[in-house]
Amino acid sequence: MDIAFLLSNADDIPGLHIYSFLSIIIPIAFNTIVAIFLLCLEIKYNKDFRDWCCDNELTVASYTIISCADVEALHILNTFINDVNPNLRLELFRALFSAPKFEKITKWVTYAGCFNIFLEEIPQFIIQVYYQKHIISYTILPSLTLISSLVTLCVGQIEDIEVLII
Repeated sequence: MDIAFLLSNADDIPGLHIYSFLSIIIPIAFNTIVAIFLLCLEIKYNKDFRDWCCDNELTVASYTIISCADVEALHILNTFINDVNPNLRLELFRALFSAPKFEKITKWVTYAGCFNIFLEEIPQFIIQVYYQKHIISYTILPSLTLISSLVTLCVGQIEDIEVLII
């Protein structure tokens, strides 16, 4: 939604385009660095995970790319789905759901997600509110982007607080 807003509506207000662009690029750079660093850390210290990565290179590469958009996608590799009965898994997802549990990086992924709220979600929400306040003719895309930013911000905070407490 944020990229669609950047491409179609950010030029409606002078100067907003650069802030919209930065609110997308900086979090992607942060998520990329953190995801690669944390995966390398886990590979270095977790032999089971290292062996699994060697056997499932395409799956690891796919989730590394997905984690560039949101580092918390790494939690998918470490969820309770690993404990599901193998007979219930779809063959397509067998490699993904057979990943060993992370030992070293689970909390770091959560901390990165918390930091991401300040780096990505709050600036994007502020940009959307600013846009809605200063634009005269409303279209559906900016409104949906504002709603999406608000929901993402609220859900992200609740999830991060829950994980940090547990």
